[in-house]
Parts: sequence; C-alpha cells; structure tokens
Amino acid sequence: MLGVVLAGGRSRRMGQDKSLLTLPSGLTQAEHAEQLLYQSGCSQVVICGPHPGWLPDRLPNLGPLGAIETVMHKMRPDKMLVIPVDMPMLTPALLRRLRTRPPKGKARIFRGFPLPILLSVTPECKKIIRRLLEQPEPRKRSLKTLLEHIDHTELKISEIEQKQLQNINTPEQWEEIYQRLARRGQQHGS
Repeated sequence: MLGVVLAGGRSRRMGQDKSLLTLPSGLTQAEHAEQLLYQSGCSQVVICGPHPGWLPDRLPNLGPLGAIETVMHKMRPDKMLVIPVDMPMLTPALLRRLRTRPPKGKARIFRGFPLPILLSVTPECKKIIRRLLEQPEPRKRSLKTLLEHIDHTELKISEIEQKQLQNINTPEQWEEIYQRLARRGQQHGS
C-alpha cells in the first residue's frame, strides 16, 4: 500500500512551513508523518509538497485533491493511505485500524474526519476527482465533497482517539502539542 503525506499547504496561520517544524523527537513533521506511514504497514511513502525530493502538484493550488490526483497520475497505486503533515499525535495503531478493516466502499475514514483517508484508486474515483478539480469554487474541490460523491465507510472513533486527529494550524496550537509531546517523551524516556 502507498502512503501519502499531504505537505503542500501554505501554512498561512502558522506563519511558517508546518512540514518543517521540528518535533521533540528531532524529526520534522514531514519526517514524522513519513515514518508513521511506514510503521502502519505502508510499503512505500511519498510526500506531496514543494520541497526537493517531494512530489510537487501537477496542478498547483488545488488543495489536497490536487495532490491526490498527482499521486494517482504519477504513482498509479491501487490503494493509498493519505494523512496530513500536521497531525503529530497520530499513531501507527490508529492508522492500522483504518487500513485493516474489511473493505466496504471506495474509501474509509474515521467518523467526522476527512483525514486520514484510505482510498481505493478505481477508474470511477479518478474520474470523480478530476471532475471536482475542474470546479471553480475551492470548497467544491474538498475531501468532504469527494466523500459526498463516493461510497465510503466511516469507522467509529473514541474521544481519546479523536485527540490523535488534532491538526496544528497556529503557533499556539503548535506550542501546546509540542509541550504535550515533550512530556510524553520524558515519561517514556525515564
């Protein structure tokens, strides 16, 4: 299975590139997300974004769907597990839960969260994504809109698990999560 890290956002609210922020572990968020996908069982991982060695969008400024379409076009996977770069609390166990459930539909998500997503890359799915990318309104090019157009399964998720899906958009959120991760690392290191 192909793992995909979405790291091409502009990080306007953060004021700096979120993918390059360094976690208490010493890894950048992009490196951490890549490692997470390998630990969850992906045999190959690609990071989508503007940095050297990463996969740039074929059609820039189209958001996550633009990156997903680029991966479908360039890598031709049957399935892909897609995560955002800015979920540092996410664990391999939660991702394994998403990818090991019996397949139902073209996609699998956790209820209430469009990411992470396990996506079966079928001709129908490719066609829908390409059609959505032609929409002039950005909100019509979203993962939520994609999920309205494809058969998918929503897995139940506990409140504790939901905390793993918290993404980071502001310096204040980054500081809070960084401190939480640093405390966790101290507890595991002692």
